[in-house]
Amino acid sequence: MSYAQPTNEMIEQARHANLSDYFRNNGYDMERRRNEFHVNALQWIFAILIAR
Repeated sequence: MSYAQPTNEMIEQARHANLSDYFRNNGYDMERRRNEFHVNALQWIFAILIAR
């Protein structure tokens, strides 16, 4: 699959993105552990990727 090259504007937007706000605003189940936020719905995805 071919992807378009990111524009300078897209890169600048990504640099200022707040991932915890994105996941919270889009309904993901999150919990705070010490000083970190964990997205519970994504843990199984990372487990699968690591196992491969």
